[in-house]
Amino acid sequence: MREIVLDTETTGLSVQDDTIVQLGAVRILNGRLVGGETFDTFVHPGRPIPPASTRIHRVTDADVSGAPDVATAGRAFHHFARDAVLVAHNAPFDMAFLRRKEKTIGLRFENPVADTVAV
Repeated sequence: MREIVLDTETTGLSVQDDTIVQLGAVRILNGRLVGGETFDTFVHPGRPIPPASTRIHRVTDADVSGAPDVATAGRAFHHFARDAVLVAHNAPFDMAFLRRKEKTIGLRFENPVADTVAV
């Protein structure tokens, strides 16, 4: 079984108003981490990152200044995650940010999703 364990950092907690500033993932195959198979990118949110959010995740405006936008980063992540189960802690949160941007990205995240909160 192929799995992609992912995590997002965002400008805040509102799925409607906030956006991704960092997206990271690793590939797992048959329960083992696949060496060198990682995805990690800052994402330019198109606006300043609130200081309260930076205090939590430590992602700064300087970190994202030259980063790809969500459409570019989302397409790259979609390719990385193709044909895999997406796994995240509180997966509905992470997936909501990705799915809200599907039109912008031009692709749908139809992967099966597993949530470690439910485990």
